[in-house]
Amino acid sequence: MTMTALSYWKHVKTGGVYAVLGVAVEEATLRPVVLYRKAGDAHATIFTRPAAEFMDGRLAPSDARPFVEPVVPRRNTMAADPDCHGEPEIPLTEKTLP
Repeated sequence: MTMTALSYWKHVKTGGVYAVLGVAVEEATLRPVVLYRKAGDAHATIFTRPAAEFMDGRLAPSDARPFVEPVVPRRNTMAADPDCHGEPEIPLTEKTLP
């Protein structure tokens, strides 16, 4: 079984569907990891999982093609704010912190 970027996988126990975004290499171990997030949510947190663990049977390929809302870029408020000194105003919340 092979995995490709932008493929969908279903968690066997929970039924959750995840979109694979790509494969990367973990710097410390040089092992391949899978980049994935919850399918259908363009703002979902991106997770990594060792590729061997991802392919051990807990996830199976899915035919699901959930609709994903396009990501709308944040409006640049610097030009509209005369008091802005070059720093964009980005509120730090639990959603924006890693």
